[in-house]
Amino acid sequence: MEAWKNLFVPTPVLWALKSENMVAPTSIQALSIPHAIRDRLDILGAAETGSGKTLAFSIPILHHVLQHQETINSSKNNNIDDNGDNSQGQDNDENTSNDNSDNYDKSDNEVESVDLNELMMEMSDVPDDDDDDDDDDNDSGVEDDEVYDSPPEEVDEEFMHNIVLDPKSTTVKTDKPLIALILEPTRELAIQVKNHIQKAAKYINVQIATVVGGMAPQKQRRILSHCPEIIIATPGRLWELLQEVNPHLIKIPTVKVLVVDEADRMVEKGHFEELSKLFEFMKENVESRLKRQTLVFSATLTMIHQGPNRRLKKKKKKVDPEDKLGLLMQHIGVKQKKKVIDLTNKTGTAGGLTEARINCAKDEKHMMMMMMSRSFCFYSYVKFYLKQKMCFAILKMIFIVLSLKFPGNSDGFLLASDVAARGLDIPNVQHVIHYQVPRTIENYVHRSGRTARANQEGLSVMLISQDDVQNYRKIIKNLNRDEELPVFPVEYQYIPLLKAQLRQALEIDKLDHRFTKVKRQNDWFSKAAEEMEIDIEDEKLLVDLGDSEEQRRHGVKLEQLRSSLKQSLKQPLAPKTFSGKYPTKMGK
Repeated sequence: MEAWKNLFVPTPVLWALKSENMVAPTSIQALSIPHAIRDRLDILGAAETGSGKTLAFSIPILHHVLQHQETINSSKNNNIDDNGDNSQGQDNDENTSNDNSDNYDKSDNEVESVDLNELMMEMSDVPDDDDDDDDDDNDSGVEDDEVYDSPPEEVDEEFMHNIVLDPKSTTVKTDKPLIALILEPTRELAIQVKNHIQKAAKYINVQIATVVGGMAPQKQRRILSHCPEIIIATPGRLWELLQEVNPHLIKIPTVKVLVVDEADRMVEKGHFEELSKLFEFMKENVESRLKRQTLVFSATLTMIHQGPNRRLKKKKKKVDPEDKLGLLMQHIGVKQKKKVIDLTNKTGTAGGLTEARINCAKDEKHMMMMMMSRSFCFYSYVKFYLKQKMCFAILKMIFIVLSLKFPGNSDGFLLASDVAARGLDIPNVQHVIHYQVPRTIENYVHRSGRTARANQEGLSVMLISQDDVQNYRKIIKNLNRDEELPVFPVEYQYIPLLKAQLRQALEIDKLDHRFTKVKRQNDWFSKAAEEMEIDIEDEKLLVDLGDSEEQRRHGVKLEQLRSSLKQSLKQPLAPKTFSGKYPTKMGK
């Protein structure tokens, strides 16, 4: 853990990092953490995907939490000392009488509050019977630095959790400050960030809550009633609860740390209208705004892309990275005294990423995808995503829609839109496939960043049809590439078999979907008429599905197609020795 010691990381966090086997910081962590903790500067950090940006802002937040806890404990100790000094000189008998009276009143009328920090210390510092002699001497040759490598004894986390979160407990202080607010663009990313911070806060008594869409508002109000010190939120749900004048959320203008993750996406025009209102709300308290520390991170913070040309805008002002940062600072409220850290390389993508393209017709993209297993597939349009999902289901291929992990089968696929492109750390992603070329360089970088994370290697492949050429040219230009991406090698001998399987799958879907849709519509009208106790006189309301014999023939035809496809799928597409992996830059 030597590499962490000059970064001013709190000792409890070092214990947690050691338990997670994080023995050295990444570049963005090493450059940003000292300026955030020691210098208390606002930070604007840009680094490639998978470089550890979450921990870069999590550690300064935990430092603020520990500082606040130390201040509270010191204040309590001072009050105790003052009370002790004031009581000196009084008569012993009178003191005894008062003490007995106080104890009697406390036992009958009050519940003594529990200091959770003291409780954790007591639980971790209880000496063993055999170690009494060791506690008498502190100068046994153990240096201060060795404290970093000596985490406290494990405490019962479930017991501590119950103490903090039990809503019926009268021993828990509920009027705690809101120390940090972390804003994320998606629910999945907010949950992931919470999990990362909880690991870093393993030895710290702190409450962390997520305020995101897709969760019952009642449950989130109940969580907020415990006054968590750290809130990780998406702008929409946060603003919704803030408008209800939630007692804990109205403390937002006084937060000590504001983190805007994936900042360029969050403040992009036309997105997250609630975020602008939230920033204006936070700027009202001028004193707190000047004291607040703002941390801004993204992999594409300084990247500039050329948007579509508008007819009404004849002269479009060219924006450079400095202008983009200036607009971000003004919008978010970053102070002029700040530290800008830009570690993105010229190409914008991770160093271990191999990039390639496949030129193909639009109706061949399905087949190209099926040749690459364990891939994360991104779609720009919902209709293509739904069509692929249907094909995979009929072809009995393993796939998961927008999940945080791969299926157990090594041939699985992940299907998602650009919602999943930013920040998600999904293990074992070997390939990223762009079913449609993304419209902006930011989306391309973030999509490709789902692989080749944390100095690992990965492969990113764009499927380019005639409709994608314009976006592809724009991506290459904005990535500052002198030449086009290499063409990915395709085993064309497998194409005829794949094309036959796909044609059968589409025919099955067409027949089944058409019949099922009509039958569902007829059933709905029939059920509604039965409930209203009326007869359907207009024959046009019901679509003729044919007599029982025609329906039987339809079922037989579908079964024959499914049986034929099943036999076709039994034929191996590639030799058994083929692993499904493709070489990357280092030939792995």
